[in-house]
Amino acid sequence: MIVTETDLLVIGGGVVGAFIARELSRYELRVLVVDKEVDVSFGTSKANSGIVHSGIHDLPGSLKARLCVRGNALYPKIVEELEVLYKKNGQLLVAQTPEELPVLQKLVLQGRRNGVTGIVELNTEEMLRLEPHLSAELLGGLHVESAGIVVPFDLVFALTENAIANGVRLKVGTEVSKIISEKEGFIVHTNRGVI
Repeated sequence: MIVTETDLLVIGGGVVGAFIARELSRYELRVLVVDKEVDVSFGTSKANSGIVHSGIHDLPGSLKARLCVRGNALYPKIVEELEVLYKKNGQLLVAQTPEELPVLQKLVLQGRRNGVTGIVELNTEEMLRLEPHLSAELLGGLHVESAGIVVPFDLVFALTENAIANGVRLKVGTEVSKIISEKEGFIVHTNRGVI
């Protein structure tokens, strides 16, 4: 049986695992990333829409809201360091009916409570200037300047390559089947041995 020792194990080579591995690569630790797929970004991240969310939709005070707003602010520096395509194109939300206008107001308040910057309320004329192909029948809208887009596969590959260049090890085709907590760490059983 193959036994591998490591200080830290990251299970999953998607966008979250890749970000964690890259951050851990800054320290003098033995870090191993395992993924059950044949390459990184082949699990949930393969279906990622590539939206860099602003945090306007997240429940105020929640961990998700804090991480979303903080992560959004970090993106420009990260993508520059990794030379990954990124566009801060903003997000346009629209109301088609009178019943949807209060929803926009709720999002404005929620976003501001979360610390989202660049939330601009728009009338129909202002929306059409931003996006001329919208219906002139829309009642109102919001433009959230901090939202953006990224190519998720490129991001995961760049994060992983950078982590590996900094000493992180990667084992693909390695599925975790059981984790046993021991006094001094964990024993992780996989289809390719024990970690």
